[in-house]
Amino acid sequence: MTDLANKKCVPCEGGVPSLDLSQIHKYQKKVDGWDVKPNEKKIYFLEKNFK
Repeated sequence: MTDLANKKCVPCEGGVPSLDLSQIHKYQKKVDGWDVKPNEKKIYFLEKNFK
């Protein structure tokens, strides 16, 4: 398991820019089994692939 997979999620309090798609894909490579999917507004969501 990677360092990223061991971290806890902390809600953003504002003032922090969103990740762009290249940054999203960089971090996505560090966690297995997760997909990034855009919606119609091009907002990206991280989803776990449960098997």
